[in-house]
Amino acid sequence: MIGESLELDGTPYEIIGVLSPGRKFLWRSAEVYLPLGRTQNPAEKRSEHRSIGGLGLLKPGITATGAKANLDAIMQRLALSDPGPEDDHRSYVSYLAEDMTGGELRTTLLILMGAVGLVLLIACANVASLLLVRSTARAREIAVRVAIGADRPRLARQLLTENLVLAVIGGALGLLLAAWCLRTLILIGPRSIPRLTDATLDLPVLLFATVASILVGLLAGVAPVLNAGKVDLITALKEGSPTSGSGKRGHGFRNALVIAEIAITLILAFASGLLIRSLIAAQRVNPGFDPQHLLTIELELPGSRYKGDDSVRDYYSQLSQSLRSEPGVEDVGLVTAPPGAGDRGDYWYSILEKPTPPRDDVPLTLFNFADANYFRVAGIRIIAGRAFSNTDRVGTTPVTVINEQLACSAFGDPQLALGKHLKVGGPYMDAPTLQIVGVVANTSQESLDAENAPMFYYAFSQNPHPFMVVVMRTSGDPAQWMNAARRHVSELDRNIPIQSLRTAEDWLGATLDSRRFSTVLLGLFGALAMILASVGIYGVLNYWVSTRQREIAIRLAVGGPRSAILRWAGLHAARLAAIGIVLGGIGAWNAARWLESLVFGVKVHSLPMMVSAGAAVLVIAALAASMPLWRATHTDAVRNLHEA
Repeated sequence: MIGESLELDGTPYEIIGVLSPGRKFLWRSAEVYLPLGRTQNPAEKRSEHRSIGGLGLLKPGITATGAKANLDAIMQRLALSDPGPEDDHRSYVSYLAEDMTGGELRTTLLILMGAVGLVLLIACANVASLLLVRSTARAREIAVRVAIGADRPRLARQLLTENLVLAVIGGALGLLLAAWCLRTLILIGPRSIPRLTDATLDLPVLLFATVASILVGLLAGVAPVLNAGKVDLITALKEGSPTSGSGKRGHGFRNALVIAEIAITLILAFASGLLIRSLIAAQRVNPGFDPQHLLTIELELPGSRYKGDDSVRDYYSQLSQSLRSEPGVEDVGLVTAPPGAGDRGDYWYSILEKPTPPRDDVPLTLFNFADANYFRVAGIRIIAGRAFSNTDRVGTTPVTVINEQLACSAFGDPQLALGKHLKVGGPYMDAPTLQIVGVVANTSQESLDAENAPMFYYAFSQNPHPFMVVVMRTSGDPAQWMNAARRHVSELDRNIPIQSLRTAEDWLGATLDSRRFSTVLLGLFGALAMILASVGIYGVLNYWVSTRQREIAIRLAVGGPRSAILRWAGLHAARLAAIGIVLGGIGAWNAARWLESLVFGVKVHSLPMMVSAGAAVLVIAALAASMPLWRATHTDAVRNLHEA
């Protein structure tokens, strides 16, 4: 391919190099890279330039703050040597890793990692409890080994070796499960998470899994090793019971593990419940328009063939008219950024009828382009004044329609905005002045869970833009008109590619992908924690009942009713659950502040959610305890007394 010619937008370019497959620049993938100077219009005004990004390698010891100060000093020198309208512009510097992940995503991933750690702690508590029961059952064996000369370090090495073997086998099986889960995660994960598709079980992951397995084996095996060092040789050798060596200290440690499991489970249940409520609240937000039966076609006209404003206007006018002729298409409108698509940029502004703001306090607003039909087609409510009309043409008074957020922040009342004049760029830049003729409802421009931002609309008829999204209102499922939309675009100009073709509901739904993803994951971790906690509660209570079989048999033999046995064992289980729920509630309430950046529409310190999470954990504990309690009340007193 080297030396071959490639035509882009009517301009031939010589291919001078080929990158390796899959190479991405920052978070965006590209198929072609052009030299920057060739893409700039030398006749473009300096005041209308776009921002530009660059990559720099910092020298040793230089921070991003120092680099920003350096760049600002350079820009100030340029302003003095070559004055212009952008003299007050400054640089923005950040680390590439932080730019790619973003603060909110970083917080989300850290919270999910914390949830994984809590689930791992519950699993460790379960394993430690089981190993402790196993070591208690082997008390006589350990006593025999000590009696024939085995020292305590030798016993510790034996038990730790056994635990590490179990941990390594479990870690290997976990890696096999992780390989399947990772493929599922990539399939369901949103594309907004950088490099999610690049995630693999590589060597660092394998090393991490190995170290984690070893640490789990050591952590879970500490209690049995310590318990083995405290075996009473005389008692253990005299007794033949498989539970020889169990005592108050062992039961107390296992009870503490159950309490910790319940507390951690409550924390995860509370957090996942908040995110689920938050997702529901975001999905119920009024987007400010009617997304049903809307199909969008994203187009950008090449500048080489559509050089003037008239040609751009004519193309979109012909395409709109052609689409309206399609059966089932009710109306067609134009906009540069439909709700859910984000913004196409922001700019300073000022109001001529209001005092001039200081140079450092000029407000910002988003801007958009729309034609006369857009607000009607999208179902956006007109709050005051009017929408654009066919009489708003080049040569007439430049007009704008603003959203309710801008009207309230600038005037306090939408009605007061009518007839006022919005100066684009603020009072210190050379830019047009627009008369406000209407105020429309706010729309979920960035996402359903984002705050409304101020925004004004240019009239497309007065300011045609080559990049537009054609919005079609259909009589049924808009997906049925996708092929028709492709055909009409191709018939008008087959050399114009469709950048995207999807429904308005898809635009909106995609804005909640990251929230939905984190909610699903945290919900799964919460459910897994409840399962593990129920297993731990069952195991500890079942062992507690086993060690008290003879005591229960004696109580029954002397006339104790089974209801008293149930009350006695039930109070023990209830006491553990109550302590765990109280401690978990305190922990969840204090940790809720870490969820503030992820929660929308609900309070992080929600008492009803705390009560609900506590009730859910209590139900799980009751279900896990039901079988051991049933076993306690159905003890065979005669058989147990004969064995005694």
